[in-house]
Amino acid sequence: MILDASVIVSWFLPDEADGDSAAIRAAALASPDAAIVPRICWTEVANALARAVRRGRLRPEGVMAASTALEELMMLIPATDVDPAAALRLALDLDAGVFDAAYLVLARTTDRSLRTRDRRLAELAAEAGVVALHG
Repeated sequence: MILDASVIVSWFLPDEADGDSAAIRAAALASPDAAIVPRICWTEVANALARAVRRGRLRPEGVMAASTALEELMMLIPATDVDPAAALRLALDLDAGVFDAAYLVLARTTDRSLRTRDRRLAELAAEAGVVALHG
């Protein structure tokens, strides 16, 4: 499966923790090739965690633990380069952001499904012919 940043961020935010989130995490960590992400994912996750601290969704003291956990996840879930030109073309075709398109390009090129908690990305996946599981 391809994981998008919204799924990984949910592993760190108490108000987003649920059974689906835990099940996806368990499946993603079950084996070294169970899940992959585009290389940009880790920067998106870090940015979301910083926003969560600023908005009071994550305590400042909790961000250090999150940082350590993020480093561990980066070693366990492989990051893959995505062709920026392909992501740009798809973004323009779908009237979407390039970062979202990168997840879709990776799903297409690896023939994997996409896991997302982002409703808009799930809708874009359908338009792009990518199997997406939302939630």
